[in-house]
This record gives sequence, structure tokens and C-alpha cells, in this order.
Amino acid sequence: MSVEVRAVIESPEYTHTQLVALGAVNNGAYAFTDILYHPIGGVYDFNTECVRLRMYTRSNWVHKPVVLTHKRKGIADARAATIKQLEFDIPQEACEELKGHMEAFTVSRTGMEYAWQGARIFVEKIEHLLPTVEIIAPTQQEGEQIFDLLGCTQVLGDNVPAFIEKMLKTRSR
Repeated sequence: MSVEVRAVIESPEYTHTQLVALGAVNNGAYAFTDILYHPIGGVYDFNTECVRLRMYTRSNWVHKPVVLTHKRKGIADARAATIKQLEFDIPQEACEELKGHMEAFTVSRTGMEYAWQGARIFVEKIEHLLPTVEIIAPTQQEGEQIFDLLGCTQVLGDNVPAFIEKMLKTRSR
């Protein structure tokens, strides 16, 4: 079991320098656009359930260019469990799987992945957000220790889709 934690950073370049100084391994760059969905006639709490279509433009991971994922978090789960994950060559191939859903919003991100002491670290620029660092660590304490080493002080309580949706709703008022 692992945990995901995310915090705002001053700059990706500064965080890269800090990670290199710690001895983290740079696993490469990635870029993608997510389309987030709600069920027709309903709304997901993106902190507990999420349907997204991710379209990669750059990746070091082994998968097709388009990945449809449905995640749900249980009451005691630290991370959301993947209910469904399907890969496609083009977005249109996912249309049948998205019946019953409507588009909520789209968000793009670019980033660099690092590995350090059993943790995966993602330094990202996400549309609508300040730069962030996401840490997938064996324990909450280990993730928070990495935040301390990187000087992170603003930890996000929501996951990215939930945070962005709240921000977009606030802007539209």
C-alpha cells in the first residue's frame, strides 16, 4: 500500500535542483491532457470517484496514447482503486465506454518523474494551478518527510481534479 500526497512548489526548476542534490533519479518527462467526466444527471466527488480520458503527447511509460480510467476510493483506502482501465489508439475509440457520462472539464499537464528512496516523485506544471510536486510513497510520513526536504509548505487536501473543479466553479461565480 502506498499514499499519494501533493504540495505547491516555488518552481519546477528549483525542485529539480533539490531532487538532483538528494540523489533522485530522473526518469524522464511526460505530457498529457485529461478530460474529466461526471455521470449524466449526477456529479462525482472527484476526491472519491473519477472517470477520466487521458491523452498522452509524451510519456516514458508503456501504454497506448489514450487511457480511460475509472477510479473509486473506499472509506479506509489511502489511494483510489482502479475499477476500470482501458487503452486506445485514438480518443474516439473510447466513446462507447463513456456513454452515460458528460464532460466536466479538460486540463493539461507536463512534468518530470523522479525516483528516490522507494518514492515516485512527479514535478508538474498543471493548467489552472501553481506548479506542484506529487509524491507516491510507502507511507504518509515518508511523503511528508520528502515535502520537508523540498521545503514544501502548502499541501493540497484535494486531488487535482477536485481542486481544479472547485477553482473553476469559484471563478465562474
